[in-house]
Amino acid sequence: MSLIDQIERYIFDLLAEQACAEFNRNDLARHFGCSPAQINYVIQRRFECGFSVETRRGSGGYIRIVRLDPDIRVDPAHVQESIRTLFHIGYLSERESLILLNLADLFGDQEVLARRITQIINHPLFR
Repeated sequence: MSLIDQIERYIFDLLAEQACAEFNRNDLARHFGCSPAQINYVIQRRFECGFSVETRRGSGGYIRIVRLDPDIRVDPAHVQESIRTLFHIGYLSERESLILLNLADLFGDQEVLARRITQIINHPLFR
């Protein structure tokens, strides 16, 4: 098993035990005998979809990873607010959220729009 796979497995094991995995980048790098840049690589490549990643650099720095709810629903009464929330928690990129916000402005039936957005963001290809 490659080092990248080992680091990923370690983090997934942490997430299996608790809803949130929090650790220090340098401590994890020492644990695996690698550079902190390799930890960053794993976080950026393996935890970009379906997870919220929060980082703080410095001596008291940490990485916090939270698995997002796989069945996210968009509220028809608050479509634009729901899209903004999904962006802020890291589920949507800035580009994706801007596209969806513009569609929300153009689309008349918010019920249908909310149902379609929910289907899109829960589709396996989107994750």
